[in-house]
Amino acid sequence: LDDGSCPSAASVPRVRGIVSFFAPLDLREDAPIGDYCHRIVDNFVAGASSAHRREGSPIALLDANDPPFLIVHGARDEVVDPAMGRAMQRALANARVPVTLLQPANLGHGIDFLSAAPERRQETCTTLAFLGAQLGSAEAKPSPQRGDEGTESFDSLP
Repeated sequence: LDDGSCPSAASVPRVRGIVSFFAPLDLREDAPIGDYCHRIVDNFVAGASSAHRREGSPIALLDANDPPFLIVHGARDEVVDPAMGRAMQRALANARVPVTLLQPANLGHGIDFLSAAPERRQETCTTLAFLGAQLGSAEAKPSPQRGDEGTESFDSLP
């Protein structure tokens, strides 16, 4: 399809960081994504084989060359089981990919946490610091080291 007008692979920018908000990152049959998400996957990938589900599951395709991840998944999420965020964190750490997991105790499913509200400061500052670190902001703190386990948090931005 390339008629010569496409930029060369050398000029294609690389992904420098991934932010996942409440995502079903494992689409396999036994994944902890909840019945609702399994029904969506079944409808979207009608009759998908186990191999197709695995091929569409980010958690099954990780390697040490992947960029750093920030996973935000509310502990009260009723759409995608919060265990999904923890499972992805473990898989990333095992693959030696830098990972930061935020699981706010009072957050359900939805991106309503990026705000100046005092009760959302940790989530907002951590997300902004992660983006700044991955995109080169001089104000951001460095990302976690490869293979760090546990829940990480960046220092708040000024």
